[in-house]
Amino acid sequence: MRVNADEDARRPAWLLDQLINAARSPSTASFRETRERLLVETAKFVATVSPEHSEQFARSNGRDSLLATMAARLAVTDPARSERLLGGIGPLWDRWTLVAMAELAVAVAPSDPRRAKKLLNEAASRAHQASSAASQALADMATVVAPSDPRRATRLIESAARVGEENRQVGVHYAAMAATALDLRLAERIATSAGPRRHGRLLAEVARAAAATDPDRAVRIARSFKEPAELAPLLADIAAKMASRTGSRADSLISEADQLARRIMDQHDHTVAMTSVIKALATRDPDRAVERAKAIAKEIGSPWPTGVVAGAIGAVQPERAERIAKSIENDLERTAALAAAAEAMAAVDPERAERLCESLPDTYFALQEALAHTAIAMVPADIDRAEELALSVTHPHHRAEALLEVLKVVTA
Repeated sequence: MRVNADEDARRPAWLLDQLINAARSPSTASFRETRERLLVETAKFVATVSPEHSEQFARSNGRDSLLATMAARLAVTDPARSERLLGGIGPLWDRWTLVAMAELAVAVAPSDPRRAKKLLNEAASRAHQASSAASQALADMATVVAPSDPRRATRLIESAARVGEENRQVGVHYAAMAATALDLRLAERIATSAGPRRHGRLLAEVARAAAATDPDRAVRIARSFKEPAELAPLLADIAAKMASRTGSRADSLISEADQLARRIMDQHDHTVAMTSVIKALATRDPDRAVERAKAIAKEIGSPWPTGVVAGAIGAVQPERAERIAKSIENDLERTAALAAAAEAMAAVDPERAERLCESLPDTYFALQEALAHTAIAMVPADIDRAEELALSVTHPHHRAEALLEVLKVVTA
C-alpha cells in the first residue's frame, strides 16, 4: 500500500523501472511469441509515459521492432525523436517491425496521407518476403489499419489468405481471425477455402467469433459439424456468448450441447465438451451449473467438473465458488480450482481473491501465472491490491504482464 504523498508521486517511475527490468529479463525468452508481444506492449507504454526513456529501452533490447513501435507511438507528439528511432532500423523487417510500420502509417495519415500510403505499400511488399510469417504479418497489419481504412484492411486480409494458400495453408488461420473483426462473410469464406486439415477448426473459431454479433451465422456454421465431439462444445461456447442477448435461445443450445456431450465416448473429448457446457450454464443459471457439475463428477468419479464450476461462478457467487473449490479432496485439483476462482472473482471481490491467492502453495506448477492473471483481473476493482499482487509475482514474464496492466491505470 502507498504510505505518503511523496511515495505516491514516485511510485509510477519506480513501477516503470520494475516493468522494464522484468520485460527485459533473459528468463522470458522461453516464451518466444509472448515475449515479443510483451516487449512491444512495454515499448508502447514507455514511449507514451516516458518518451525520454524510449530510445534507451529500444536500443538496449537490440530490436528493430521496438524502435519502430516507439517511432509510431511518438510520430505525432515527438516527431524528431520518432525520426531518430526510425533511423536506427535495419533493412530486414520482422513481423513485429512490419506491424509497427503499419501503426506509424495510421498515426501520420491525418497529416501526411501520401507518406502513410507509401509506408503501408512498403510494409505490405516486405511482408510478402517474410516466408512463413507472411500471412500473419499481413493479417496483423490489417487489424491495425481496419478502424481507419477498412477497404485496405480487407485487401491485406485477402492477400494474407492467398499467401497462406500458396504456402500449404500456413498462416490462413491469421487471415480468417483478422477478418472476424471486419467482415464475417469474408472470414467464413477464408475458413471454408482452407485445406481439409484446417477448415473445420477455422470454421469453429469463426463461429465463436460471430456468436456475440451474428448468432444466426454462428449457429448455422456450428450445425455444419456433425460429430458430437465437435458440435457440443461449439454450441455451448456460442450459447455462452449470446446469453446476455438471447437468453431463451442460449438455454436451448446449452440443453442440446449437454445432450450431445453425454454421447461422447472419448474421455478427452467428453471433458472438453462438458467443460464448455458447465461454463455456458453458469452464464445463465449458476445453481443449475453447480448441480450439473456435481452430477457429472459423481457419474465419472472425478473432481474436475467441480473445479470447472468453481471458476465459472466465481464472478457472480464468489463465496460459493470458494466453498466449492475447497471441497475438492485432490490437492492439485483443489489448488487449480482455487486459482480459477480467484481470477474469476478478482473484479468483484478483490479481498477474497487476494486471500485465495495467498493460500496457493508454492509448489503449484502454475502459481506465477495464476497470481499474474488474478492481479490483472483485479486492476479495475482495487488498483492497490492489484499492484501488491503483481509485485509478488517472481517470474519476470508474468510479473511484467501484470505490472503493465497496473501501470496503465496508475499513470492514467
